[in-house]
Amino acid sequence: MKKILYTLLFFLIPSVVNADAGVPMVFLGLYFSLFLFVPVCLLEIFFLKIKMKVDYKKIVLPVVKSNFVSTIIGYPLSWIVLLVVQLVTVGGNVVMMSDTWSVFKSVVLQAAWLVPFEDKLQWMIPAAGLVGLIPAFFISVWLEYYILKDVVIGHIKFKRTDIQNANLISYMLLFIILLFKLLYNIV
Repeated sequence: MKKILYTLLFFLIPSVVNADAGVPMVFLGLYFSLFLFVPVCLLEIFFLKIKMKVDYKKIVLPVVKSNFVSTIIGYPLSWIVLLVVQLVTVGGNVVMMSDTWSVFKSVVLQAAWLVPFEDKLQWMIPAAGLVGLIPAFFISVWLEYYILKDVVIGHIKFKRTDIQNANLISYMLLFIILLFKLLYNIV
C-alpha cells in the first residue's frame, strides 16, 4: 500500500514531476519511415527492375521483405548508434545553444534524444532526422544485402552495389523531404 501511495504522490507533486525529458527521435523516425515505406519500396523496385532486367513480379516480394526488415529492425539499430554517440560524446549533459557551433553540435551529437528547447524543435527535429539518415543508410544497405544476397531471380543474383545504389535513390527522397521540412521551419 505504501508503494502505491508514494507512486501517486510522485506523479501528483508538480515539483517532482518534470516534462522536460527531451524528444526520443526513435519514435518520430520510425513513424517517418513507416509513412514513406511504400514510396521507398517503389523507388527501389523500379531501380532494381531496370538494373537487373527482371520482371516486376519477381522482384517485388524480395525488395518489400528486405525493406520491411530494414525499417523495423534497422531504424531502431541506427537510433541505438546515435544514442551511443550521444552518450559517449556529451553523456546526459545538455549542449547549450549559445552560438552557431553549439547549435550544430547540439543537433548532431544529440540527434538520438533531442533536448526539449521548445522554441527550436520545429527545425531541430528534421535536422536530427537528417543526421539519423547516415547510420540508417549503412544499416539498411547491410541488412537488405544480407537478406537478398542468396535470392536468385532467374539466373541473376542481387549485388551489393545494386542494393547500395537503390538505397542511395530512396535515401535521396528521405533527404529531400527532411531538408525541405528543415528549410521550411527555418524560414
